Amino acid sequence: MSPIRSFIHSLSLALPLDLSNFKCCPEGPVLPRPTAISDSPVFKEAAANLTQTLDAAVSVSTTSGWLVDNVSFSMIVISASQDKSGVPIWEYHHLASANDKGTKYLNRDSQYLIGSVSKVITEYVLLKSDVDSDSPVTKFLPRLNDSESLVPWGEVSLRMLVSYLGGTPANWVIPPSDSSWGADYKENIPAGGLVSSLSDLSKFSNALLSRSINLTSTEIDAWLKLAAFAGNAYTMTGMPWEILHPVNSPPEHPHSITIYRKSGGARSCCSQLSFVEDYGIAVFILTAGPVEAAPILTDACFRLL
Repeated sequence: MSPIRSFIHSLSLALPLDLSNFKCCPEGPVLPRPTAISDSPVFKEAAANLTQTLDAAVSVSTTSGWLVDNVSFSMIVISASQDKSGVPIWEYHHLASANDKGTKYLNRDSQYLIGSVSKVITEYVLLKSDVDSDSPVTKFLPRLNDSESLVPWGEVSLRMLVSYLGGTPANWVIPPSDSSWGADYKENIPAGGLVSSLSDLSKFSNALLSRSINLTSTEIDAWLKLAAFAGNAYTMTGMPWEILHPVNSPPEHPHSITIYRKSGGARSCCSQLSFVEDYGIAVFILTAGPVEAAPILTDACFRLL
């Protein structure tokens, strides 16, 4: 028997053993989405525990993991079935005591620089336009044809750029600095220069989760598809999603779910959108100050909810 036939024969014998333990479930929710989440005793208890945990974190009674005096933050939980699109089912705000130049009161209408979460809004606008996402960027920036750059711009499409597959360097033009608040982003505004409030972001997220956004279900499904794997079977990239695919969440009833995320960082401001399409729920976190707070807050929110 030739080496190739021997290999195929061995593989055919091994496959049944592997497939017997392989759970091949279709993509999508295991059960219908929960409704009226804000009235659920389970959610109320989890939200109360999260509020209590955050109250302790911003006080002197516990170690939070970041300098609470220097970080202002706002957090919301959004449901596809919430009564008002701009009013989340849970929210929390903390104003840093060391803040002496900005606002003196935080609420869902307070404005934050949202960094690269701007890309989600930009991609939505692109989907609503008549622009072909597979067109090369040189169609819109012809001068790149004459560029001496090592990047083959004629082979890079808009879809590749928004899916992190364009091969462009991260810090191409603008040198690093301590803060970019108040800076004129110019051409970079669609990528990371938008300012927004959690009230407006709640409306956008609720419309996306409830499928009431001005896109067809087919367009939304295509928008949420992965574009490439990111080093392992549990992390992927999309347009412009950072997709997580944990297989043991929640621990009590482990099954595979998909978490769509988009993080943003504009020097002293961080943003994090995370939503679970299967459950019709989303979490939005905005911070101003040292960057250590954002991932800790995101982890705490998902652990308790």
